[in-house]
Amino acid sequence: MDIEFAVLCKALEVRGFDQLVESRITHGFFMDPDNAAVFDWAHSHWERYGESPGEEAFRHEYPADQLIETQEPLSYYIDELRAQRKYALVTGMLDQVKDPLKEGDTDVAIKIMAAGLEALHVEVVDLHNVDANRTQADRWAHYKYIGSNPGLMGIPTGFPSMDQATAGLQKQQLVTLVGLQKAFKSMLLMQMNIAANNAGHRTLFASFEMTNQEQLTRHDALRAGVSLGRLQRGRLEEWEWKKLRRMHHATEDSPPMVYVHDPAGTTTVSALAAQIRKERPDVAFVDGTYLMDAEVERADPGSAQALTSITRSLKRLAQLLEIPIVQTTQALSWKARGGKLSLDSIGYSSSFAQDSDVIFGVEEIKDNDHEIKLRILASRNCPRHDVVLALDLDHGSIMETEEIDYGADDDLDEEE
Repeated sequence: MDIEFAVLCKALEVRGFDQLVESRITHGFFMDPDNAAVFDWAHSHWERYGESPGEEAFRHEYPADQLIETQEPLSYYIDELRAQRKYALVTGMLDQVKDPLKEGDTDVAIKIMAAGLEALHVEVVDLHNVDANRTQADRWAHYKYIGSNPGLMGIPTGFPSMDQATAGLQKQQLVTLVGLQKAFKSMLLMQMNIAANNAGHRTLFASFEMTNQEQLTRHDALRAGVSLGRLQRGRLEEWEWKKLRRMHHATEDSPPMVYVHDPAGTTTVSALAAQIRKERPDVAFVDGTYLMDAEVERADPGSAQALTSITRSLKRLAQLLEIPIVQTTQALSWKARGGKLSLDSIGYSSSFAQDSDVIFGVEEIKDNDHEIKLRILASRNCPRHDVVLALDLDHGSIMETEEIDYGADDDLDEEE
């Protein structure tokens, strides 16, 4: 495979030139002059228009060239290109030191090797150090790109005011949804799952509290807008059967939404990571993290040590795979005074608060069975925020109260 052309084709397919820039891919990574020319054209397009060129722009610029099909994620091709560049730099350095070594000039050989290793670290080693005074241009381009694209930076949660506060679920984030027992955490997580899929994203939903059938029934009720209780018993009203069938038809061509429930085999972060690598979702949802098994020795199940290992591993997994991971966990009633949550209310381990980028809390509203409160308890990048959600499980609806339209139901007179 021509890895140079493959990375360009994938970047065009997913409009991901930003990712090439962030990975410090430059003209020098392309040994083929034709590939280098395509890279330079794409870079010029990105600088001029503030966004990545796509396949249509490429065909207009290079009508005689054919793009190749790429099955792997862009990060895979970037890693392969970086490996090729690393090999070229190392072999080039070794070629340069041959003559000085033959002549016994070790000082010159050492200087050549030192310069080569420095170039290697600058170009292809994953470093997290940034010189603020040398990266203004990159930051300027990033800010301008955000300003010219007013939509969400991340994946929607399904709750507009929360999306406005957080800018959506971001890559590499670990997001936690915490609440007391039976506080609708799983239902809210499912709502997020549906919102992400409706927005065109591949999703993976791993459940450690319920079977796939239970989760799929909840999915169908929420996505179709029908009664969960009646659907669980197979006793929908005629208009509900029509809505359910309509939803099934409407989602046939939607991106994959994969459910994982394997109490015997998928209880560790490594096993979950294998499923995520296999399915390649844009976002992963984990219902009941506190029921997972740790992979550290001598850690009792459910202990603070075990849960710390799990949350740290999930955070690293989100960073490595560059996707958001959203998890649910329990709050302790004796730490939630009057039902009001805080970071101290999170059960069993403080690592949930330490490792999460955003922590949502869900609280019941006293003497009100039809509303709950969703709160941002803590976040690295946004202020705290509360919103009241109206629950209407007879109509499969969870929404912010200011969104509610009390008009007539959908026109369902037409037969499916």
